[in-house]
Amino acid sequence: MLAGTLPDLSKYDLIFLGHPIWWGKLPPAVNSFLSAANLSGKEVAHFCTHAGSGFGTSDRELRARAPNAQFLESLSVVGTEVDRAKVQIENWVRRVLNR
Repeated sequence: MLAGTLPDLSKYDLIFLGHPIWWGKLPPAVNSFLSAANLSGKEVAHFCTHAGSGFGTSDRELRARAPNAQFLESLSVVGTEVDRAKVQIENWVRRVLNR
């Protein structure tokens, strides 16, 4: 369950959706978000941190939960390497924004 209300997403074309991986899956908070948010017609740039599983099933779960969204390039980073991933993250954001 999410605390508070979601912002109005209707004015955004591009949504960056980030989360940790929990046992290879989307965490419950993201599932709650997906139940409440309408991502139809939105472009979604999905990113996550993990402990070695990569996206696990999260990318597939996300696409199933938001079938009318357009998914752009995704990024996964090992959680313990986030501090050293600045260039990787910046390059990914540039690619997403300059598509």
